Amino acid sequence: MLVVVMMPDPGVAELAAQYPEIQFLAAGIPDVPASANLSLISPLGDRPDRQGFLAGYLAAVITQDWRVGVISLPDTPAGMAARQGFLNGVVFYCGLCRPVYPPFYQYPLYAEIPAGADQAEQQAIANTLIESEVETVYVYPEAGDEGLLAFLAQAGVNIIGGITPPDGLSDHWVASVYPDWAAAIRLAWSQLVSGQTGFVLDVPVMLTDRNDALFSPGRQRLVEKTLTELSDGFIDTGVDPQTGAPR
Repeated sequence: MLVVVMMPDPGVAELAAQYPEIQFLAAGIPDVPASANLSLISPLGDRPDRQGFLAGYLAAVITQDWRVGVISLPDTPAGMAARQGFLNGVVFYCGLCRPVYPPFYQYPLYAEIPAGADQAEQQAIANTLIESEVETVYVYPEAGDEGLLAFLAQAGVNIIGGITPPDGLSDHWVASVYPDWAAAIRLAWSQLVSGQTGFVLDVPVMLTDRNDALFSPGRQRLVEKTLTELSDGFIDTGVDPQTGAPR
């Protein structure tokens, strides 16, 4: 028998200890130790640091002179992890990231939009990146709304997002970066069926909604290679996924 447990945690560690003949799979529940009959999917969350890292690497790959930035959430571990992951992903590709032509800003740049900010506040914050000649922006989910995305597109900024692109933005939508929960569950199921137990899986990152006009097939292959190495643990984001702090 297999029992799959989601949040909120019903006390899955205690249940696994009480019923050792049953296999448990806990999805997205933090602070739970794996055991002989308890396997885990993403106890550290959906890894916004990896999503940000991949978005940063992608932004640097496609953008001339590395003129890229990220819009994220302040004062939340997920928002800070996504922001720092993005910055590290950009630097992983371009190193010093010094532009050849003016204006000579030190890219990558970032901005943060607090929860509850209205349209005027969102646009004012986005303008700090637009005025700094940022050409590609990663917008972390929940940082702003569709009005912000439309404002960026109208300013000619290309967007990497964490949602399906809203109507009317496809010309400026580079790609979407998602946590792929379905892939994680399929992998967990295959491992359990084959007799493996007590494992811990991260949720892999998925790259979808690709715009070939902005993100050529050759660059897609380069980014896919980095995504594979990131998912396999050969590349570290340099970010603590629980706090969002650099490490």
